[in-house]
Amino acid sequence: MNMKCKEVEELVTALVDDELSVPERAAIEAHLKGCSNCERLYRQESALKSELRRAAADLKAPSTLREKILNDRRVFPRQPDFENRRAWGLNVFFRPAFAVALLVLVALPALYLMWPAAKPLSLGALEVHEKIIGGELSFIRSGSPAEIKETLYRSVGGAFEPMTYNLSAMKLKAVGGTVREFDGRKVLVTIY
Repeated sequence: MNMKCKEVEELVTALVDDELSVPERAAIEAHLKGCSNCERLYRQESALKSELRRAAADLKAPSTLREKILNDRRVFPRQPDFENRRAWGLNVFFRPAFAVALLVLVALPALYLMWPAAKPLSLGALEVHEKIIGGELSFIRSGSPAEIKETLYRSVGGAFEPMTYNLSAMKLKAVGGTVREFDGRKVLVTIY
């Protein structure tokens, strides 16, 4: 099974989490040996997963916060006495689990916000547009959207096809395209 970069990008998290079948894993690992971009993405995902595990292991809520959460009746409403006696043994087990789950829910967004974000592709596309308008960057002109698609497809050696959109309702017509690299990824840009 010969995988393309797009397929590997979609499955790299499952590879890091060891959630793939043996044939999928073998196909991705074979691809990674020959593709430095996908291999770098795999290393980044592995490093992120390790960092999250390490950070989560070090997180502990202060005892006062844990007590407030565990005693909050909006979270743990009082049960009638007969149910309360039956479930009391289970509550002792679930309270620490709930506190840990709450900490994870608070910590993950904080870690996500602290993690440096890559520049969005849309921003990169706007920069390409500005460079073309300013005459700093040339692009491939063509007569029809089909020719543009074929030219861009050939320019990346058939590794992947450009996504095409019909924007004729907005009175936009494709006039050309170019290949740019953003954060190690080749992107096909169509100019309207």
